[in-house]
Amino acid sequence: MIEGLPVEVNQTSLRNPLLMKESISSSVPAAEEIDYVFYSNVIPRKGVEKFLDFAQTAKEKSCLIIGGRISPHEDYYANVRARAKLIGVKVISDATLSERSKLLSGCKLHLFPSTYPSEAFPLCAIESMSRSALDVM
Repeated sequence: MIEGLPVEVNQTSLRNPLLMKESISSSVPAAEEIDYVFYSNVIPRKGVEKFLDFAQTAKEKSCLIIGGRISPHEDYYANVRARAKLIGVKVISDATLSERSKLLSGCKLHLFPSTYPSEAFPLCAIESMSRSALDVM
């Protein structure tokens, strides 16, 4: 159990991208092909719905979600993946640090429209800015 989170989280089911060791390079698109990235945990109020709304209007641009699922939000994550697939947005749930670095350094914008109630300054924004991505929050 992780203390301090607004929901109960089972640490054994946490697929934290920072802890990923195996490469998924076969499913990672070339960085120069990505226009807009959403990078965060895929949980309610982190803004992934707004990102998908935007992606639906930006049909000529490539959009990517980098984010993992966290228990107890597996159903929410599955719905996000299904909607993303319908509109042509790729979802990568277990990118390694080097793969994330490559994708964030090559994207045009990191969009992070979070309305999460306890959001301070998100680490995903710091990580994307350290890779020269322009953050829009």
